[in-house]
Amino acid sequence: MPRQRLRNLIQKQPAATPYLPLVHTTDVYRMTNVLEDGVLEPRECDVFKGEPLLYFFYGRPSYRINSNEGATGLDHYLPVCILFRSNAVAPIKRIFPFDSGGFHRALYADAFHKDMRLDDFGLEPNTDTPGRVISLFFESADAYLRARSAPAVSLDPSELEAKSYLALISQRLSNTMDNRVSGIELQFEGPLAIDGAIEAIILPDTLYCSPFIQSKLTRSKIEALPYPQIDRQRPSEYVTKIFDLCFEYYRRSGLMK
Repeated sequence: MPRQRLRNLIQKQPAATPYLPLVHTTDVYRMTNVLEDGVLEPRECDVFKGEPLLYFFYGRPSYRINSNEGATGLDHYLPVCILFRSNAVAPIKRIFPFDSGGFHRALYADAFHKDMRLDDFGLEPNTDTPGRVISLFFESADAYLRARSAPAVSLDPSELEAKSYLALISQRLSNTMDNRVSGIELQFEGPLAIDGAIEAIILPDTLYCSPFIQSKLTRSKIEALPYPQIDRQRPSEYVTKIFDLCFEYYRRSGLMK
């Protein structure tokens, strides 16, 4: 039976505001299909086998899609980040305070007891839960977006899961973990209709130049945030530019300093 210590602790916290968009990362090929069909379809993964799911990170475009793909001049595999309205993804299936795939692959093992299980870190699947996590461990939405944990978090010694999570997100030395260790993950069973659900899309300028894409975005009142495609570049090499565009959008929207 999963431990409820972390879940109960988080539920006692006030929810930090403002509420942030839910970010789903896909690629050009799949995004073109989504705009054509009007629906985002769930996919199976290695962690929750037999459960087709849609994955989101709260506020951050943290997922590195097609990270193993080589350099290419085609835009099929290039990343696209969809910023969903915070209330558009419901009901939520699960919430974790980190990337569940990283836990599954034992990337966080140094911070956890060997008997701790992924479900011990499952949080209440409510829209205000991410804000409660931020309130305790980051203090503000701005600090969370920058992956900067709070300088001082007071925890009862018996809050073992919380202490492990704090140790995980407070690491500053070089290692193999990126900011997904502190990215709040939300899962949805889907499928998810996109009409009226999307605020903005970060996409390569080659895709944005398409009259078909522009008409779809205009009709759905979705703001386009294009980045320049560079031939013979790996999909994973666009991560920094995507974060820049995302944060610029948040600043214009009053969500970030």
